[in-house]
Amino acid sequence: METIEDAHRVTADLALALFRELFPHDETLSRPPSQRFSSDRQPKREHRFAHVESPAGVEVGDLLFVIEPDSEKRVYGWDVFSNCTAREALRQRGGSFVVVTAKRGTTMIEAVPAIAPHGGIDTDLTRLGEPWMGNSEPTRMKVPSARSIANLGKPEELRARIMADARFPQWQAAYAAAKEQEQRKAAEARVEQEARKTREKPLKDAAAHVNALVGSEIITGGWVSKEYAPRIASKWLAEGDRLRVHLAGLAALGRLTAEEHREALGHLDTLGLATDTTEGEQ
Repeated sequence: METIEDAHRVTADLALALFRELFPHDETLSRPPSQRFSSDRQPKREHRFAHVESPAGVEVGDLLFVIEPDSEKRVYGWDVFSNCTAREALRQRGGSFVVVTAKRGTTMIEAVPAIAPHGGIDTDLTRLGEPWMGNSEPTRMKVPSARSIANLGKPEELRARIMADARFPQWQAAYAAAKEQEQRKAAEARVEQEARKTREKPLKDAAAHVNALVGSEIITGGWVSKEYAPRIASKWLAEGDRLRVHLAGLAALGRLTAEEHREALGHLDTLGLATDTTEGEQ
């Protein structure tokens, strides 16, 4: 892959294609799903997902596709699994993938989020249908419910079909390249972060020392282009040489010793907030 963008695009697009094309579609349908109000315009049953109507329709380990209730679709009176082919349904917003972990009586199932492609590079198709996280707390779902729930089948069977596809080696190569590029990018970011911390430390230490000597936060910090940028907190003190005059006044009043006064001015030099470290010394 020539660039990170190339590897990412190929990985994401192929993952979606290899997964979605496992499920039926009808290329002859002329109207979009939102306009298929009559049964003669809807996909045939063999091209659609069937609603899971009870826990008897699933087994532990099955991969489910779940669409939360959509108020807009309810208003316009159409059901995703009736108006869409199975492949089209997978593109609908609000959809998620879960794997069944238990059945509870005749009306409830438990499930956890499952690995399935969503359009990014982070989906390992060789782990399709596995729990997304090993320690996920199961969610209980009533079946049937207002949700639209389809049983996609056994993950191991889906994975086997994907791996048998002639395009699978291409996805593997793109996935490996994308991961390698992501790891390299993350390593470079860590190096830059450590370098930035090294650059920032003397500035942050100097600001903290000035504030400690004065007894108030007269030096504060922000970020400019992701770099730490110390500044004088008071706009009035930041004008001209008022801060150095202020420090000289504290020294004159005995609030700062001569050594502390020199130290404060030295820290201001480090911060780039003073141009004359001798004026006002005792």
